[in-house]
Amino acid sequence: DGRPLSGDYQAGIIIPAGVDGPAFLVTRNFDAVYSYNAAESYGLAIALLGDRMKGLPGIQTAWPTDDPPLSRA
Repeated sequence: DGRPLSGDYQAGIIIPAGVDGPAFLVTRNFDAVYSYNAAESYGLAIALLGDRMKGLPGIQTAWPTDDPPLSRA
């Protein structure tokens, strides 16, 4: 609902792009989504979509773009 967390919460931090990318604080709501499909990218996408549908801002930190491309080797 956009309000800051208060009280005692168990939470975790997910940094899918490493320390140079965005960090996401996740709580039991994320665990519920993750139990449906055990992929962090799916869980984050669903949670972020829900936030955007509520009018909350999107990701605030740019995703790093300097990763070396994959090679055929």
